[in-house]
Amino acid sequence: MIDIPCQINHFFHRSCALVLLTNIPYQCEGCDEASSGLAFRCGKCKFQLDVKCTLFPTIESKDADKILHCAHKHPLTLRDSKELGDEVRCRACTKSCFAPSFGCTECNFFLHRSYTVEVQEKEIHHPFHPLHALTLSSPLQLSHHETFQCSSCLELDDWFLLRYHCVNCHFELHMDCFKPKVTIPDFKYEHHIHYLSYFDSIFAPIECNIFHEHAQTGFFRFMACAFNIHIYCIRSTPKTIKHERHLHPLTVTKSPFQYEMISAKHANGSNDEFYCDICEERRYKFESVYCCPECKFITEVRCVISELLPSLTILEEQSTEKGTVGSKNEGSSTIEAIIGNLNDQITKSKQERNALKKEVEKHREILKSLEEELEQKKWQVRKL
Repeated sequence: MIDIPCQINHFFHRSCALVLLTNIPYQCEGCDEASSGLAFRCGKCKFQLDVKCTLFPTIESKDADKILHCAHKHPLTLRDSKELGDEVRCRACTKSCFAPSFGCTECNFFLHRSYTVEVQEKEIHHPFHPLHALTLSSPLQLSHHETFQCSSCLELDDWFLLRYHCVNCHFELHMDCFKPKVTIPDFKYEHHIHYLSYFDSIFAPIECNIFHEHAQTGFFRFMACAFNIHIYCIRSTPKTIKHERHLHPLTVTKSPFQYEMISAKHANGSNDEFYCDICEERRYKFESVYCCPECKFITEVRCVISELLPSLTILEEQSTEKGTVGSKNEGSSTIEAIIGNLNDQITKSKQERNALKKEVEKHREILKSLEEELEQKKWQVRKL
């Protein structure tokens, strides 16, 4: 009792402090067990957590073999890979738990140790969706086969996976997508108010807002505005480059090429496979590439990003000197810009609604006049 604090702040309930109370009937929010003994409680939110669950070690604790984690309501026990079969999959990445993992055998819920370290917040604020906070989902059973689409990488995955999502919008974010993947800094495009994040590749083609071409690799995005621009569509991006993997210059060109296609007659609907000569991976066939026509050497934009980035850096520095690009804190903030855009849409909708109301009233007057005219003619017919 001496070692138990009278008041704590716990990551299961960050909004309020929890106070130690005695002899109260409750159901623990951590392990779901009912009791009437000691409990930490938030009277305002009616949240209870028993002492046992409250004092569980966290993942940062040395040699912790049992932890309480925000991703699951029950304590998670450290399991060696030898104890787990090939069928046991991590709820964050779907891969088999060959490495030591924390899990709850009762719910068949397992997480690789790396994800228990990286994911420690039940609720986060993310620049990809600045209007609302994102909440860690409660994964469904493994037998649940419906899918969701990650709003960042556009990959389809099973609902049983952990993810961050917005309860107000249809916005889903993979565990691997909520943290930065690349070290390329955000880019300020001169004709857009927000800084854009670089995406190396995604799982479905998206349309460029400038030239309306579709691509899957090497582009900048600001997801809240649904603004996308391919790196080769930026004015300062060089159209011809030199790369160490090829002797001749490479020029950006629209793909696919006729010599790549098995059947040119059915080019749009064919299942021909197209590859990048640098990474040797499949590429999206309708995306512009850098190529050498003489040698038929073709590479995706993302594979020559090191040759393209310097031109963007120079452009940003020049724009900053001229005052066209300021710091991220200058001007309207992300949220203010989005709210302003929504307010404009609301105002426009109200104006359209008022115009429609006037149009309806006008037609009602015409209809009333026609009905009166019809009644007069009926009366004249009866009189005859």
